[in-house]
Amino acid sequence: MKVESMANRYVKGNSVVERKVRESRILVPLGNDSARLDSLYTLNPMASFVWDQAQLGLSDDEIVSRVADDYDVDQDTARRDTQDLLAQLVSIRALRRAQTQG
Repeated sequence: MKVESMANRYVKGNSVVERKVRESRILVPLGNDSARLDSLYTLNPMASFVWDQAQLGLSDDEIVSRVADDYDVDQDTARRDTQDLLAQLVSIRALRRAQTQG
């Protein structure tokens, strides 16, 4: 299976705020959408790791490599899990793709 390179970078969206409650990290939606306001998103340790790496400005590929190293998983598993998680964070507007100059 050929794995395509990902070159996306992300920035924090304006639609959520992060809160730390004891050992948990929670994303709280902002805005006027009542359906979104009824939701809280709790990040597990891997999701917290990806969230942090994305906010550092790392590319998808860099995040995948770090996930594989830090969580001792193969590249395909790390890529699949990271892609899924980043897509979820974009869908809830916690992250957005950074504009690339080129």
